[in-house]
Amino acid sequence: MSADRAGELFAALRSEAAKFASASTLSVEDVRQELYLMCLEHAMGEDGFDPERGDARRYIFGRLWGLIERWQRMESIPEGDDLWDAPRSMSVEDVLIHGQERAAAEERLEHADRKRQRDLRHLPTLAALVAVGAVSERGAARLVGSKSSRLRQRLRDLRRNADPTAFIGGA
Repeated sequence: MSADRAGELFAALRSEAAKFASASTLSVEDVRQELYLMCLEHAMGEDGFDPERGDARRYIFGRLWGLIERWQRMESIPEGDDLWDAPRSMSVEDVLIHGQERAAAEERLEHADRKRQRDLRHLPTLAALVAVGAVSERGAARLVGSKSSRLRQRLRDLRRNADPTAFIGGA
C-alpha cells in the first residue's frame, strides 16, 4: 500500500529531477533514485514530515535540495593559480623533521620557564610580582602602603645587587 502511494507521489515529482541534477554533479538518474527513496520514506511515515509546516511536495524538495547542495558543481580554478603546485601533504621526512623541531622548541620553552622560576625564587614576593608584570610599581606601592619613590628605589637596589638575569623586570 505504501509502495503504491510512494509511486504516485514519485510520478508527480519525477519531472523536477532534471532541474535538481543540473545544479549538481549527480546524474538525473541518481537524483531520481534519491527522490524515489524520499517518496518511499514519506509514504511509510519515516521521514519526519510535519503537515502543519507545509505540504509533502515542498518537504521532499527541501530535503532533495539539501542533498544537491552537498553535490554542487565546483567552480573551475583559473589557470596559473598556485593551488595545484603546492604539495597536498607533507612527506614522511618533513613530518619527522617538523616533529623534532617542535620537540626542541618545547624543550627550550620549558628550560626558559624553569630558569625564570629559579630566578624569581630568591626575590621578595612584591619584587617578583612586579618582575612578572602581575602588579605595576604604582599598584605595588599602594599594596604595601609605601611611597612609590621608596618602592622604586628598593626595586632599583634589587636590580643592581642581584645577578643581572635574576631580576626579570630589569633594564
